[in-house]
Amino acid sequence: MKDKLLIFTFSPVQGFIEKSRKLRDLFASSYILSFLTEKLVEFVEKSGCGEVIYPQPFKETEEALANYPNRLVVKVKEDCKDIGEELKKEFEKTWEELVFGVIGLLSLPERARLQIEMQTRNYFNVFYHLQDFVDKEGWLKELNINNIQNIPEADSYGYTYDLAERYLGAKKTLKPYKALMYLDKDPEGKYPDGCTLCGERPALAVDWETFVQENKNLMENTEKLCGVCLVKRHAVKVFKNIGVNIPVFQSTKDYAWAGLKVCLKKMYENKKAIEIMKRIEEAIKSVADLEKPQPLYKVSADYLDPYELRIRKKEEPTLADKYDELIQLLEMFYKTENIKLPSNSYFALLMADGDNMGQWLGLQSELRKEKLSEDFHKQFSKSLSEFAHSMYEESKNCDLWLKLIYAGGDDLLAIAHPSVIIKFAKKARNKFKKVVDKELSKPKPTMSAGIVIGHEKENLRFLLEQVREAEKQAKKEGRNRLCIRVITRGSSPVSLVLKWQEVGILNNLIKDFRENKISQNMPYALKQELSIYGDKTSIENKAVIEAVLKRLLKRKSELEKLSFKIDELMNFIKVDNKKEKYLNIEKLLNLFYIARFLASREEKNEAVSV
Repeated sequence: MKDKLLIFTFSPVQGFIEKSRKLRDLFASSYILSFLTEKLVEFVEKSGCGEVIYPQPFKETEEALANYPNRLVVKVKEDCKDIGEELKKEFEKTWEELVFGVIGLLSLPERARLQIEMQTRNYFNVFYHLQDFVDKEGWLKELNINNIQNIPEADSYGYTYDLAERYLGAKKTLKPYKALMYLDKDPEGKYPDGCTLCGERPALAVDWETFVQENKNLMENTEKLCGVCLVKRHAVKVFKNIGVNIPVFQSTKDYAWAGLKVCLKKMYENKKAIEIMKRIEEAIKSVADLEKPQPLYKVSADYLDPYELRIRKKEEPTLADKYDELIQLLEMFYKTENIKLPSNSYFALLMADGDNMGQWLGLQSELRKEKLSEDFHKQFSKSLSEFAHSMYEESKNCDLWLKLIYAGGDDLLAIAHPSVIIKFAKKARNKFKKVVDKELSKPKPTMSAGIVIGHEKENLRFLLEQVREAEKQAKKEGRNRLCIRVITRGSSPVSLVLKWQEVGILNNLIKDFRENKISQNMPYALKQELSIYGDKTSIENKAVIEAVLKRLLKRKSELEKLSFKIDELMNFIKVDNKKEKYLNIEKLLNLFYIARFLASREEKNEAVSV
């Protein structure tokens, strides 16, 4: 066979995405990376130089979705030996066009334009390897393997893919040095401030006060951005100009206040209090610089919060009268309609991906039902694309409660209200198992996920780091698990790792707390009683722990009406492995704490169950 196999990738990815302080930054980062890969796929298809094996084309959606990974596998025709360099040039061209598209839309001084060019030119690293197809003998020769016993069987595609992966991995360890050039001082001899978004590069030489006023809809008063972060923030304008329907990501508060927004939407549908809501729409338009009035459930929740509006009033004194009018209208509306605003509200992030994904495409895998072949890789890629699309469709059923940020390959990132996030995570896990299992695997495919629940005022970048750590913790404790991490303001994270079949225990406990079948101070009483045992205790103390638990539940709950049994909880915390047997006290305490916390989110319009 004279064809070749190309694997193409680029970086950074994680750092590019996680340097986000707002949801629109998070989505823009994810979508830019997806857009770059999508353009490479289109280039291969138009050039006729080969066939894309991974990723498989994604079904069209109503609005833009970040759904392509930063990776390309292409079966290349014999006469297209320069395809790697051509794709590299296409990648650089696409990124450059996006950069200059942003520059062209903004009013920037020449010095700032030069800084953007310098900072963006060397940002991404591209890696690829083009491998001639080899059979088993060629694979052994290339790797200099003399012992031919226990060599996994595959067709030429499998051996070629394995070889290409090895060479690409080696190339990625030798990252080229690219000087990050910028102008040291401004014309007045002052060093520039650092970028307030990434903190890695100097901010552009711009009159930021004027620039922010000219771009109020995308900039905050205190922000000063570098070239890369400016492109991330304003790329949405370029995408809209080329006909891409970019979804609206207002703020984390919109998901923390989802219950209120759903309530407002129902009022519109029932044509209740329409007159005053129309007046509020006009008042919001005058301070939010909107082109036209928007229904209240579509505007940023910041403009529905009188407390937040009073802060903005101080920051924009020229609009003080308009803010006063809006605040007065909102307070009158809430009082008249007996609407209680959320207080101390939280939102949730979900990050999930398939387990052992690297093994699926390894030469020797216990996961596959067949040898590694081109047909298997194509079908596997189609299954991942189908999974991502099905989760996008599922997210649309969540209305204002949840939004999918990224769904590409086996990876998933979503933001939601705490009341719906666990249910959505379980649906993702079940869908992944169902879609990928189509005659492809021996054991059922599994997925691990991390959920972080944080305050609406918490730093988004910090929570992104935490949700990634939560996902890692789920995998570290055995994979096929869910890790829930609650971070209240001023407190350390509280984590709970569950097997998927154990999620029902948590849901039952949440239900009992919500229905006041268990006293709200039960978690604290339990912690006080069991503090002498530390995080874990010997299995020999099972009877004592069970007695303490039963006694407290008798005192602080309607024991006969509970949705769970004490035996369930004891089995839940029992650890029985080859090294030792013990009871995980910390897991029991965190279970009660997190269940109570999630139940409390369902008060004051913060979490109307769906």
